[in-house]
Amino acid sequence: MGNYLSRYKLGIPVLAPTKNDRDFDSKEVDCANVIMKDGMFYMAYVGWDGTVNRIGLAKSKDLIHWERIGLILDIGDEKDWDSGSVSGPYIYQENGLYYLFYVGFPKIGYENGTGAIGLAISKDILHWDKIPSNPILKSIPGGSWEKGGLYKPCVIEFDELYYLFYNAKDREESFWHERIGVAFSKDLFHWEKYEKNPVLDNGPDLSWDSRFVGDPYIVRIDDIWHMFYYGFDGNKAQEGVAISRDLINWEKSEFNPIIKVGKDGDIDMKYAHKPCVISFNGIWYHFYTAVSKSGERVITLATSEPLDNEK
Repeated sequence: MGNYLSRYKLGIPVLAPTKNDRDFDSKEVDCANVIMKDGMFYMAYVGWDGTVNRIGLAKSKDLIHWERIGLILDIGDEKDWDSGSVSGPYIYQENGLYYLFYVGFPKIGYENGTGAIGLAISKDILHWDKIPSNPILKSIPGGSWEKGGLYKPCVIEFDELYYLFYNAKDREESFWHERIGVAFSKDLFHWEKYEKNPVLDNGPDLSWDSRFVGDPYIVRIDDIWHMFYYGFDGNKAQEGVAISRDLINWEKSEFNPIIKVGKDGDIDMKYAHKPCVISFNGIWYHFYTAVSKSGERVITLATSEPLDNEK
């Protein structure tokens, strides 16, 4: 297996809930999205306070040790489309501006209601303005595979076209499936869904990704597109990858899952999911959300080469 798909787990959180009831991230942290700005790394992430999800920011010099900056995106006003929670951040950079794509939910609670995708813009990644035309992508119009609502966006540009990958569920409640689709844009604001969505489907019954394929994260490696994603079989959530040469036709790796859940007592014994993958100094850093047997939800890391504390 290529070294870039090897994964050595750090085994400890790089970001954990504060346990302080006054904080927006007191109970859980989730959905890391890491970028570099002016020689510093910044992580947009989701915090859960037991009532709603909100989006915060942390910073780091080494991708291991993170310092909280604070809340950067709050829920909308009462009756707004995102008044229940905001989640799933993805920051896209272009021409000196930062574009924060995120998922909004209309009802108070953990990802409660039919999710849609919105956009906020910043000049400094600290202060964000939601655009008036939000949401930019909804479940309707769309296929039956996404009628339950949309989830985590990932945006890239290739050949003067923007691609917004996202996962969605086929029903809002009960036993649903999640799959991954794509939409296209020329300006980042107006999007048209691919008519043959989804582009990544569930695996066969009883396979590791038979229920969910979710949270796509797209990286180009050696002129081949890689979609890191998580799969869920109804019990365990684990990380995998699919590859493509055209961003439309995807083939799952024979090495999946590339990050498996840990053993009893590990921080990722229950779930290892929601990827963000970046390269730095020749090493691939694969951030993911870990959930322990007790349900504690933290952000952790695996790398393509072992670091101190890794296993």
